[in-house]
Amino acid sequence: PEIKERFGSFKAFADADITTLLGEKINDAVHLQAKEFHSLILRNNGGKLSIEYLPHESQLSCVNAIEVDDFNKDGYLDVLVAGNNFNTESETTRADGSMGLLMKGQADGSLVPTTIEESGVFLPYDVKDLLTVKTSTSKVILVASNDDLLRAIKY
Repeated sequence: PEIKERFGSFKAFADADITTLLGEKINDAVHLQAKEFHSLILRNNGGKLSIEYLPHESQLSCVNAIEVDDFNKDGYLDVLVAGNNFNTESETTRADGSMGLLMKGQADGSLVPTTIEESGVFLPYDVKDLLTVKTSTSKVILVASNDDLLRAIKY
């Protein structure tokens, strides 16, 4: 609310630097630095971790939930990611670029992104968690989204 009162337009806010935004409060602020923003996999190669960035299609928004299984039953582990963040501060736009993404595992361990049409996965919600539940005849992924319906994907 304070920022809304101090800046009369979106342009005035966009043109302001961090010192102008925070004023004297900047001296009391905790200063942290982020070194990595990619969604990635850490692979354990005999006790040595290596970083493998997830494909570009998974970098369109934040990833809040991941499920790993052989979804297409080809013998290789696949990865399903979902995310977004709709509850942001007034000065921050919401992160809503993810439609969910199924990446098919390959024999060499790499992941190949699939299209929505190919996978049937379409999760443009404020997804916070995924959970696989086994039923007597199949598996179901429960999709929990903030302030929304509980959805299920049967596979």
